[in-house]
Amino acid sequence: MSTYLLGIIASLGIFVFTIRVMRRGLIKERFAFIWVSISGLILFFAIFNNALVWVSKSLTFETPSNLLFFAGTIVIIFILVQYSYELGKLESQNRKMAIEIALLRNEFMKERD
Repeated sequence: MSTYLLGIIASLGIFVFTIRVMRRGLIKERFAFIWVSISGLILFFAIFNNALVWVSKSLTFETPSNLLFFAGTIVIIFILVQYSYELGKLESQNRKMAIEIALLRNEFMKERD
């Protein structure tokens, strides 16, 4: 199996998996957009291999694989920053709800006595 065919199969697999997971409600649309975009780029560069070579030479990368590793690292950093942001928001919401529950419980106990 050639690497081009493997790239096409992998990108279509990521695309189908992302759509199925999104339809089940297990992933938000904005995260699904990232994965669908990544699968589209993989598919594009798998079909048009010369485009990857041209982009890597234009950006002064020695080989196309160096460009792929660099782009993958940037994407992973972007995803980690986004997840950190989401986690911070959820932690803040959780703290606010815990305080609100404690105040309601305290008020309920006062009225009960």
